[in-house]
Amino acid sequence: MAKKLTQHTFVLTDKQQEMVDKAVKRADGLSNVEFHVASAEDFARFPSESFDAAVGCYVLMFVDLPRALSEISRVLKPGALAWFTVWTEMPFFAWPQEALKQLY
Repeated sequence: MAKKLTQHTFVLTDKQQEMVDKAVKRADGLSNVEFHVASAEDFARFPSESFDAAVGCYVLMFVDLPRALSEISRVLKPGALAWFTVWTEMPFFAWPQEALKQLY
C-alpha cells in the first residue's frame, strides 16, 4: 500500500522487534513508512484520534481483545475504518493440542 499511496504516511507496529526489523527491510527505500515496536493493547505513544484507518493481520487472536479494540478505537479518527484478518482455524495447533490431551 505504501508503494502505491505515496501521498499517505503508514505506521507499522508489532510487539516483536524481529518482526519490525523484517518490515523495515521490506520497505527499503520508502519514505512514507514509520516503524514502532508496540502491542495492539498499548498505543500510548499515539495521540487519540490520530489515524484515518487501521489494518491488522492475524493479531486479534493473540491479544487481550477488549484492550486492543479499545486502543485501536481510541487512536482512530471519528468515522475511520478498521480491517482485520483472522484465522478461523489454526491447524498448526492441532498436534500440540492432541498431544496435551493424551498426556493429561
